[in-house]
Amino acid sequence: MAAQSSASTSSIVQPLVPVSIKLDDDNFLIWKMQATGVIKSFKLQKYVDHHKDGGMPPKYSNPEDKLSDTVSETYSNWEQQDQLIFTWLLASMSPNFHSRMVGCVHAFQIWHSLHLYFETQTRARVCQLRSQLKGIKKQDSLNSYLLAIKKITDTLASVGSPVDPAEHIQIILDGLPSEYNPLVTSIISRTDPYSVTEIETLLTTIENRLERQKQEEQESLNMQANYVQFPGGFQGRGQGYFRGRGQQNHRGRNKGNFRGGKSFGRAPSRGLTI
Repeated sequence: MAAQSSASTSSIVQPLVPVSIKLDDDNFLIWKMQATGVIKSFKLQKYVDHHKDGGMPPKYSNPEDKLSDTVSETYSNWEQQDQLIFTWLLASMSPNFHSRMVGCVHAFQIWHSLHLYFETQTRARVCQLRSQLKGIKKQDSLNSYLLAIKKITDTLASVGSPVDPAEHIQIILDGLPSEYNPLVTSIISRTDPYSVTEIETLLTTIENRLERQKQEEQESLNMQANYVQFPGGFQGRGQGYFRGRGQQNHRGRNKGNFRGGKSFGRAPSRGLTI
């Protein structure tokens, strides 16, 4: 990780290997964890402490040295270590960040500039993300709704503004449609708080049940629609058959036979008279 060169009063630590990821706009906290770990492991924290100017010692030991521009050995050693860390920090950034560091000449100035920049960016980002959380509603599947919330809460955690479990649960409940109201009331009235995982599992179970009920209701409606249509077709065929064939046979055959009988009865009567 580091090479060392000896000096008369101190050893110079050279953190030459950059962290595993380059700093960009989206990974400051992760990058900072790795960079801080390297700095602390070699006890170099003072070089990035802007409150103490990086532990910078006096450049000259006395007025005479200042007049002759004789730099103290202590300052020379500090400056060497400072510039090694300065260069290491720049090497750990993506190229687009180098232009933001223009004007910095010491490691503590780079460290301070990075924190100022990302604190400003983070505040704006946190406001945007929390506004999204307040407005998020369940529109499609429950799974996509829960994942959308988790994605935002994970992002908030990554920028140093985590959402606590109670707030996370409240956000989930606030975005549910009215069909979940009985469950929401039950959850709110419970004395022992749920965990986020328990809420997600419970809601998934309820959604599956609601989907089954909707499917059963739709199947019932389809059956009713078919039932209404089927008797109408049966009546048309049955009535047509009864009236067309039944009535025709009844009237045609019965009347015809009856009239024929009357003619048969009159002929003998006329014969007897004659």
